[in-house]
Parts: sequence; C-alpha cells; structure tokens
Amino acid sequence: MDRKNDRDAIIDLITRYFNALKSGDLFTPDVTLFTPFMETPITGKDADIGALKEISQGVDNIKILRFVVEAEFACALIEFENKNVVTVEMCDTYRISDGKFVELRPYFDPRPLIGGW
Repeated sequence: MDRKNDRDAIIDLITRYFNALKSGDLFTPDVTLFTPFMETPITGKDADIGALKEISQGVDNIKILRFVVEAEFACALIEFENKNVVTVEMCDTYRISDGKFVELRPYFDPRPLIGGW
C-alpha cells in the first residue's frame, strides 16, 4: 500500500473511532490510554473501552479540524462540546498497528471542563 492509501486508511480509522467510541472494535487487546484526568495510563481493551464509554457519555458533539499522519503515528485536532455546552479543543495522538489503535494520548487544557462536565 502506498503512503497516500496508508494515510487515507488511518484517517478513516480515526474518523470511525470518533463515530463509534463505545464499541471498542478498533482497539488491540493491549491498547493503552493516557489521559490528563488520570495519574497512570489505562492498559487493556476492556479497561480502555470502559473509560472511553464513561468519557463519551458527556460528549455532545465532536468536530474534526485537522489530521496529521506519519507512518504508524497520527494526530487529530478536534473540537468537542460537552452536554453543558463547554467547547474544548484537543489534540489526540495515536499509534496504530494493523488497522487498530495501540496507544491513544489526548492533550487538552482540562480547566474549562472542571465544574462544567
């Protein structure tokens, strides 16, 4: 597969991730989630799905602004709005292998969400 097709496949995977956060079908069994709200990363598909389900319950809208893709690493700049109409920009970074997420790292300023989630 050429680089453009690889890039397109990764962008498609990330888009599907945002459209189906609750299913977990897109994760490797040992996927690791890093988040600013937790001191240590969450490892394992079931644990990550549980955390993402909990987080996604408060999300009302997600808008993908931009993708950056380099080999197995990717980044999505997104804007999300929670149920309390607090809008936050975040940068999600990913490591992807065989069409599944191996590692997810969201970066954002959590201050607008504290008390508004």
